[in-house]
Amino acid sequence: MKDMDAAVKLFMALDRPFADIVDFFLKNEGYKVIRKSMQERNTETIGHPPNGRYRKSVHDVVKELTIRKRGGKPRRLTVALENQSYVSRIMPGRELMSSALHWDHWHHGIQSEHEKNDDLKTTEELLDGILTGDRMTPVLTLTPYFGQKPWKGANRFVADLTTCPPGLENAMADCPANVISFRDMTAKQLSMFTSGSMRAVAKSIRYARNRRQLRYEMRTDPSFRDMPAEAYEVINKATGMKLKPKQKEHNNMAKDVSSYDQYLLDMGERRGEKRGESNTILRFIRSKRKRHISDTQIQQDLLDDFGLNESKASHYMTAAAKA
Repeated sequence: MKDMDAAVKLFMALDRPFADIVDFFLKNEGYKVIRKSMQERNTETIGHPPNGRYRKSVHDVVKELTIRKRGGKPRRLTVALENQSYVSRIMPGRELMSSALHWDHWHHGIQSEHEKNDDLKTTEELLDGILTGDRMTPVLTLTPYFGQKPWKGANRFVADLTTCPPGLENAMADCPANVISFRDMTAKQLSMFTSGSMRAVAKSIRYARNRRQLRYEMRTDPSFRDMPAEAYEVINKATGMKLKPKQKEHNNMAKDVSSYDQYLLDMGERRGEKRGESNTILRFIRSKRKRHISDTQIQQDLLDDFGLNESKASHYMTAAAKA
């Protein structure tokens, strides 16, 4: 693969790592994810076209879920992950634009529904396009950072406003980046992760340059046992290691590959391609389609994340469709 972006997208699309990263972020507020509540959402958000021009925001993984404090009421929340393997210094601006598009998408949709049902009666309702009780499900954007360089990007949008008059920051449009940088975590922060493959990946990135500590963690932390194949791929790319899933898991994964896929993989091996990478590409396509992402976007991801040419990307798209 061109880099680890595709492996990260596959890993973070799994329910368990996704819930673990949300739990980690919300832990200080006392919230926990209700694991059975997660539902996949389209990662593409299209804004209402101003002057006939559409704007689009694409996140790596989006799920709607329920969170709850002990003894409190359950609350619905949409969480969008923007996985990063490099430092983006404009991340708060990107998330501000994304938040605006989510709001615009919601507003346009509910306004159209009210107009269809003839719900808007007063002048104010007709002007706003919403009713008094209408509320959008909150959207929380998290940026898990898998890179090895220290995160030095701005953490809030106003930090990029060099001409912002002192004292007026709170009056300006703002948005946090919500960066979760594994490379910069302390041992105490790492321990806040629930035991599982998300914690194993976080520790692998944190200690990628300290092999002695990493070997110790792998021996003593149960998070490194029985990990899914997707976690092994991320760890190997982050550390340069060549860890392999247990043979039992590998065999189960092989059973999921159709005879057409198997033919494609065999042909790929004769051309010198790696079987593991072919499996990853096919799983990547199926995961994206399951989340209702367009084939055009998936094919572009194959070009960007795997470094495939258009002919080979089309070949894999056909193979995944016939599975």
